[in-house]
Amino acid sequence: MTDYMIDVETLSKRVDATILSIAAVRFDPRGGVRVDIPDEDIFTTKINLNQDRHIDPDTLTWWLGQSEAARDEVFGGISTLRVSLSNLSKFLLDYNRGDLKVWAQGANSFDIPILEHAYTQVGFSVPWKYYNVRDTRTVYDLAGDNRRLADVSHVAWKDAAQQCCRVQENVQKLLSASQREQETLDEWLATH
Repeated sequence: MTDYMIDVETLSKRVDATILSIAAVRFDPRGGVRVDIPDEDIFTTKINLNQDRHIDPDTLTWWLGQSEAARDEVFGGISTLRVSLSNLSKFLLDYNRGDLKVWAQGANSFDIPILEHAYTQVGFSVPWKYYNVRDTRTVYDLAGDNRRLADVSHVAWKDAAQQCCRVQENVQKLLSASQREQETLDEWLATH
């Protein structure tokens, strides 16, 4: 199975936010945790600010308070929004044609709606189906993982890679728990 974790960095929290960078990381949510992700499984792009999209002064001020390394990773893009979205679609559809599943942290409230709005704005079809959008926080909640990670880099591809690992870790936890419950049930049924 090949799914994609998506992360965006923006200049607003609104659905029409100016997008600074987009990243997608190819992963198997049921697979083992991969710390070293091959370059061919990572898509990343920085986008210029000429997008006719919303810039929130508070978000801009927030970015000015982030590390220089984080700002360097997201500002100064030369790609247009249209080219970046076209390249993202090519990357996503490279391995998936009919059952493309995308993940994001806050999938229904931030990354995915912003990208869907941007796809519509530039006249492109959204490359995934609405029913194939997955949210990391649901998996975390089901697995009882309530950690608040302090080391969020705000570098889109690094955040997406970290989210892949955390989803894989929590899916493994859920699968192990399910297997233990099945074994207990099998033992009980064998003795009764």
